[in-house]
Amino acid sequence: YRSRNGLRSIWFRLPLLHYLLFGRRAGLPHHPLFSPEFFAAQCQQHKLPLSQSPLHTYLRDRRYWTVNPHPLFDVAFYLQQGGSMAEPPLLHYLNTGHLQYDPHPLFRRAWYVISFPVLEQLLNHCALLHYLKDGWRGLVSTHPLFDAATYVAAAGLPLAKGVPTEDPLQHFLQSPSTTASCHPLFLPEYFCTQAGIDHVLPVACLLIEQYLQQPAHWQAGTHPLFDASYYQAQLASENLPCAPLQQYIEKTCTTCNPHPLFDTGWYLGRKKDLLLLKGQNRVPLFHFVTVGYRVGESPHPLFALQWYRHTYLQGKVNDTNPLLEFLAVGEQQGNRPNPLYPPGWRQVLVNRYGGNSLRDFAVTHPCVLPVPRNRINDVFATG
Repeated sequence: YRSRNGLRSIWFRLPLLHYLLFGRRAGLPHHPLFSPEFFAAQCQQHKLPLSQSPLHTYLRDRRYWTVNPHPLFDVAFYLQQGGSMAEPPLLHYLNTGHLQYDPHPLFRRAWYVISFPVLEQLLNHCALLHYLKDGWRGLVSTHPLFDAATYVAAAGLPLAKGVPTEDPLQHFLQSPSTTASCHPLFLPEYFCTQAGIDHVLPVACLLIEQYLQQPAHWQAGTHPLFDASYYQAQLASENLPCAPLQQYIEKTCTTCNPHPLFDTGWYLGRKKDLLLLKGQNRVPLFHFVTVGYRVGESPHPLFALQWYRHTYLQGKVNDTNPLLEFLAVGEQQGNRPNPLYPPGWRQVLVNRYGGNSLRDFAVTHPCVLPVPRNRINDVFATG
């Protein structure tokens, strides 16, 4: 309250008295998780009368307990997890709930503390308060499907010496953009095509309402290299506790393959250092679509990325991912994925294996490491 409202002199020593005398009527910000302006807008949506003292009204009147007091505190989401209505939900969250429940669909405490492990030891310290005070400046990921650096670049948010000038997560949630993605593995237009829905919603609504909270769309892919059906077939349980992409990033990114032509064991065998990292940087597919393809890392023993780039893409290192180009147009044009394949390699697959794509062959003939090169020779062996 002091820092946000510039209290000086005697009021610096008596901030609560200043608030009671002047602050509450003026609507001055008094807590990181209670925004008077946002609360007033939410009250209008709920058709509740506005008050000259928003905080007092919120604490005293149960009708206002279902109103979101801040963009990052979703009351309905909080209560679905088991949050209490015996007191104002925000008060319950700040007292004890922050250790058990998440305040918003895109803020997971368990994921956030990966970047700040000290918070695990400070049990009484609220992770969301930490984020609002300091975390957002470091472009920290708050959820497996929200990568702050990706969103800042996609939305063109200004940076001052590498630090964003505003909270990326709050900007994302309130942005009307239908194109600025918050994660390299969640492409809005691709997801809408796969799910069979109109691409008219802002990306934030699309991600939360149509994907994270809509199990009917969990079979839809979110990226050309994340095949949801293929990924789920590798899991022991058919009932996922959350969206497949979230489950993959958070739990199984080092043990399951997200696509038939992305072999996690093969990729980690070449990039063992990823296992030493945390959060998004630990995810092999995340690394490949952001960095790996640029430096020539091969995603699968059947696809020679560097050779393909020099053969069909003039050897240029740019934004074109060779594997994505192969899947989108290259394979249909007859481009070879590997120097060991003859010009008519697709016909060989059809005649010998009954499949007409490299993806089909990879599904029916899983990679057996560490001698994948012999598999390539076997496909075209005579006799």
